[in-house]
Amino acid sequence: MLLKKIKAVERVLIQASKHSSKFANKTQLYCEKGCGKCCTTKNVEATVLEFIPAAYYLFRNDRINQVYEKIENMQDNSVCVFYNFLNDENGQCEIYNYRGLICRLFGYSTHFNKTGKLELVSCNFIKTLPTSQHILIEQLKSAPKITDYYMKLSGIDLKMANEQFPINEAIRKALEIVILYFQFKGKKSA
Repeated sequence: MLLKKIKAVERVLIQASKHSSKFANKTQLYCEKGCGKCCTTKNVEATVLEFIPAAYYLFRNDRINQVYEKIENMQDNSVCVFYNFLNDENGQCEIYNYRGLICRLFGYSTHFNKTGKLELVSCNFIKTLPTSQHILIEQLKSAPKITDYYMKLSGIDLKMANEQFPINEAIRKALEIVILYFQFKGKKSA
């Protein structure tokens, strides 16, 4: 059952990546090279379900316990556990190909604001780019809608996709689910 969910979530994540890449290419909006500020921003929330594939990847590569302990021992729990500082300013994601939905869509997706206007969900850097100032509403309509992708996750598992947690807590819960699943099944890997 869990393996089917993992495959289904992976399909949604791949679809979101392709959609956001297409939008970025169309609008010429790109993150600043090596930035990673969104990975170190406080109050980033995610669902457990979007990190189940990452947890399974870590399990298959015998890193799940290491990451679990890292989360448990983190001093600054606002920095994503997967963010690897390379120097004082720049870093990278240690599990980029398995990153969550929020990581794939932030910067290149839209939502409706309080007044019902479609707006870009992105950081200040992207919002201040000259290209972002000239994005037309028609271009915004072609962007991934963040709620649409979270609804797709809800169709896979309503409970795990419905509740938002601080990112490291969501990751920790995903790790626990994968650990318990394989302990119960008595398997090393699938």
